[in-house]
Amino acid sequence: MFAPVLRWWPAAFALALAVPANAQGVWRAYQFSDSEEFQYDLKQTVDTSVTTGSYRLSISPAGAGQMRLDIQGKLAGVACSGSATVESGAASPYQLSTGCQMLAPVLLGAFMPMSTWFMGRPLVPGDTWNVGPQGESVSFSVNGSCTHAGQDGHRVEVRHNNEVRLKACLAPDIGLPLAVFWTEDGDDPIEIELVGYQP
Repeated sequence: MFAPVLRWWPAAFALALAVPANAQGVWRAYQFSDSEEFQYDLKQTVDTSVTTGSYRLSISPAGAGQMRLDIQGKLAGVACSGSATVESGAASPYQLSTGCQMLAPVLLGAFMPMSTWFMGRPLVPGDTWNVGPQGESVSFSVNGSCTHAGQDGHRVEVRHNNEVRLKACLAPDIGLPLAVFWTEDGDDPIEIELVGYQP
């Protein structure tokens, strides 16, 4: 499910880097404060089987320019947990599944495309842009407003050859998406939704 998306990353990443770093109202993926908590509901569909779960990320100061990630998750009734100390301000998508590798396909499927397709770009409703690798069309749009867990964001969408691949809600001042619906070539979808947030 995830391999085909890799071919779009170089072009999309270059497109994102073309935006000035000091642009206003941009979504800065994986940029965190030293004190935040995220709680998500997860949903994964495989064929006609639906699996639900949860994911919680707590971030706290760890001293000397570092922060601590505490992670708890559950999927199909199986619980997991883990922790990691990273440099203050940012964490990689892989670190966000520390101790919960069973959640990695869901979390990476939801978080990884976001980091390249929308990072650093102003989220202005009505804006659209396109790339067309190998004669195909990948279009991006910012479509309006959305709210999850009391946090306001912008609705964004990605289409491949006019088929919806990604629908998400992004808030410029929050380093993870508020919600994501992601599918590749009509395959089994992944959905996440922020249900609790503490700055």
